Amino acid sequence: MGLFDLFKREDSDSTDKNYLKQLIKVAMSDGNIDEKENKFINKIAVKFNLSNEDITDIKSNLQDIKFREPQNAKARFQMVFDLVWLMLIDGNIDVNEIHICSRVAMKMGYEPQIVEDLVNAIRNNLVDATEPEAIYEKILATIE
Repeated sequence: MGLFDLFKREDSDSTDKNYLKQLIKVAMSDGNIDEKENKFINKIAVKFNLSNEDITDIKSNLQDIKFREPQNAKARFQMVFDLVWLMLIDGNIDVNEIHICSRVAMKMGYEPQIVEDLVNAIRNNLVDATEPEAIYEKILATIE
């Protein structure tokens, strides 16, 4: 592994940990992380090869993890989708969750309206699919 590979992996780790941090912030914003939220966070952590220890470390050090947006447009949209999905997963939408989702979306160049648009799109697509991946792909197909 060369020096460039080391920096590339470190950059990827930072982006992945920030992604998880944003999910954790949404889940914690209503006062507790319920079982469905925790399960979804763990699913995303596995996707990024992050361990339970990494999750615990992120939860304990939220303030130390700097915001790093995903590298491409599709990954940025996926992040906003995942944040909104997590916001909806427990059946209760808290104003703090909306605020966090909107702030993250704006940091990545989206209008805050995307949060409301995704809430509506996810709800409309829950009839045909229940897994976030299927709903994500369906929504993505309509905007590409």
